[in-house]
Amino acid sequence: MKRTPEEWLKKVKELLMEKFADKTKKFFTERDIVYSLQEDIRKDIKNNNLPYKVFNDCPILPGKAKRPLCADLVIISEDNFGELKKNPKNILKKICAEIAFEFKYEPDHGNKRKDDFQPKKFFSDSRVVSWNGVEKDRDRITDFVKKNKAKIGCSVFIDEGGVFQGKYSPEEHAPYIIYKCKMVSGKPMLEPF
Repeated sequence: MKRTPEEWLKKVKELLMEKFADKTKKFFTERDIVYSLQEDIRKDIKNNNLPYKVFNDCPILPGKAKRPLCADLVIISEDNFGELKKNPKNILKKICAEIAFEFKYEPDHGNKRKDDFQPKKFFSDSRVVSWNGVEKDRDRITDFVKKNKAKIGCSVFIDEGGVFQGKYSPEEHAPYIIYKCKMVSGKPMLEPF
């Protein structure tokens, strides 16, 4: 059985919503969310005998320095993975993810999490995430799609405590913003999901 990139996007969104609905789970950094999702996707692939692999920090495009541009999380088909295993040095030429994700996470600054962070972690208006970083993630996933390195690119910004609500984002009351990018008539199309 195979899943389309759109089906993967819906599945990952479901998993993400389950994680934040479960009040016993706490996240401290973006990496916690990526790790947790990677584990859930890996189990889903195994339990349903799906022909995919999931990786974090996966090289997608050449970078400006020696390090390539990586996606926080990718799902690739076993066929593509087989090609990559044959010649790992060609990963940047051969990779085409079913879906590539970029994540940003702003933890809750309020009283309900005050004992989870160092007292000086959040100064008055300080944030972990900059809105510029969210926009860069959107641009990056658009590049991944435009350059045929991902069938769908997805930028996920989680604003756990609503620090950004109404200040930068058009979605004033959303605790998360997900943008997806896919090719439509030969052009990358970016839209909220």
